[in-house]
Amino acid sequence: MKNLFVFIISSSMFYISCNLSNNFSKNIEYMNPLVKTWKINAKAFVDLKRENYILSPSNPNEKYQYGNFVSFSKNGSFHGFYSAPCGNDCFTSINGTYKLIGKNKISIFIKEIERSGFCAEKSMVINKQVGYFEIDLISIDKIILKRQSV
Repeated sequence: MKNLFVFIISSSMFYISCNLSNNFSKNIEYMNPLVKTWKINAKAFVDLKRENYILSPSNPNEKYQYGNFVSFSKNGSFHGFYSAPCGNDCFTSINGTYKLIGKNKISIFIKEIERSGFCAEKSMVINKQVGYFEIDLISIDKIILKRQSV
């Protein structure tokens, strides 16, 4: 009888701890306002002297979307890209990772920059930490990433 009681208590504690950790993971994802595709006001994180980047929502219902975009994934990776209405342009794609630091800071690491089309510069592997940014949530529709000193 005592063994049955210990088994029931142990099983209950295991079940509760699994549910708490699962809910905690979902809350962490929910707290990350960056996870989606954004329109960005410049090529994502390429210019090391740029002081800030403005992110506004990309509209997936639009048939065509042109300009610079950045997509942040739940797994900590990001992908920046450029689209234009014609092929007579330089198409830049930036791949890297990001890490949330606290509630309102992000670090950016660029793995590679790929270029295709009519480009003056070549593709390159970077593998470099390019900066820390404060996440300034202006509204549900706008985020400003402000470059911070290390």
